[in-house]
Amino acid sequence: MRKDHRPASFRQGGFTLVELGVSLVLLGLLALAFVAYWRTSAQERATVADRDLLAVTERAVVGFAHARFRLPCPASDSAGNEDCTGGRQTGFLPWRTLGVADARAGTLLYGAYRAPNTGQPWIDMDLAQAMDRLRPSFTVGPPPMLPAAPLALSPANANLLDFCYALTLASNAPANAAALGVVDANAAAARRAVAFTVAAPGLLDADGDGNPFDGRQASASSASPTFDAANRPVSGSYDDRVLAVPFNALFAQLQCGQALSAVSHSHVNAATAAASLQQALINYKRQLEIAALLAGAGVASGTAGVLSASAGLASAVAGSANAVAFTILTYGSASAVMAPAVAAVVSNTAAVAASAATLALSIVAKVEADSRVTNVQPLVTDSATQATAIDADARTADNLGF
Repeated sequence: MRKDHRPASFRQGGFTLVELGVSLVLLGLLALAFVAYWRTSAQERATVADRDLLAVTERAVVGFAHARFRLPCPASDSAGNEDCTGGRQTGFLPWRTLGVADARAGTLLYGAYRAPNTGQPWIDMDLAQAMDRLRPSFTVGPPPMLPAAPLALSPANANLLDFCYALTLASNAPANAAALGVVDANAAAARRAVAFTVAAPGLLDADGDGNPFDGRQASASSASPTFDAANRPVSGSYDDRVLAVPFNALFAQLQCGQALSAVSHSHVNAATAAASLQQALINYKRQLEIAALLAGAGVASGTAGVLSASAGLASAVAGSANAVAFTILTYGSASAVMAPAVAAVVSNTAAVAASAATLALSIVAKVEADSRVTNVQPLVTDSATQATAIDADARTADNLGF
């Protein structure tokens, strides 16, 4: 057995170096595990905080739309005051305008869908602009007719109905790359428009380009208002959090459906029906007046018939007298002329009776026609009053909104 002749101090020093190396390796592994845990934990805390902040922001934006009938305009800086000049579509969240009391709100990126059409406000889709858009097609004029262009109500009044109507227009509009939109995580997905977006930068600048925002948020601008969709997963080069609210979701949150349907359809349809009924009664009265005129003509015709038949009877009687005289003068040899004369008297007497009966019926028809004309006049007057009242109610409902 070989004996170690090295000094004890030397043997102890070598053992300490090995232990130190192992310890350093263990400490390094522990440090790496701690950093990974810290980073994961910090990211999780940041994710929860961002999610809560985005939820608060969404409620604030929806509340603003409910109160102001539009979306807030993006802010030009982190001070948080909305800036509606120049048609700005993206910028900082206007947290001060919204009343979001959170210091982190100034770091959020915000976008609003804006597709203005000031020349034709009934198809304007600038969601950051309050405008009287909803213009129902009321029936106007005698006879009722739909106006060539949507009817502007007076006074013009922007309300939540107009904002809901703009959401409907925007949801059905063709793709517009110049207005706010998002692209899903799927690379093949088409760009889709949304009402508004709010984006929070991740804990770290994941892509390392010096911009706290990653992905499409890093280059989003009013000229190119495109964000990543909320479903884009976190990766080594992306850790933003995005809230993207589509038109139909905002439409539902504002409870637009029932009120918009009632004011833009039910109320207007009632006004249209009332106007149509008014015109129908006017036409019916005119028909009755024509019937009365025809009945009057029938009375005149019957009177003429009676007079004509009476004249014929008088002529027949005179003819009978002549026939009698002629028969007497001829000592009865011309008695054959008496039969036609008597027949003429009989036929003309029947004509007088028939003409008198026709005249009586014509008089009855004339009285009935005049009575109907008289009776329908209050209905015409009342229908005009009712149509005016319903029309005014429908316009008031549009102006009041909900």
